[in-house]
Amino acid sequence: MRKKMTLTEEDFKKHISGAQTFMILSGADFWRGYHRGLRRLYHGGDFGTDAEHELWMTLADATGDDQRRDRGRGYRLGYAGVSISEALRRSDEGEK
Repeated sequence: MRKKMTLTEEDFKKHISGAQTFMILSGADFWRGYHRGLRRLYHGGDFGTDAEHELWMTLADATGDDQRRDRGRGYRLGYAGVSISEALRRSDEGEK
């Protein structure tokens, strides 16, 4: 059985606020995915369906569609609980 990841309310609010700021400033698909991944991590199955979660997890592997791939990369990092500062570093580097 997979270990459930957790995120404190304080960290959730800090990271979600940063993601919202970057979405406003850049409108980047990466930040939309990161925002959604954080929400799934924090709220668990109460946010979205398992099918939606699986779809978002596969987007990072999309070929020929940069928008979907960027959203998927952000989602995976948000769902992993990666800090906003680390997500910013990875978004600039284009890392998975």
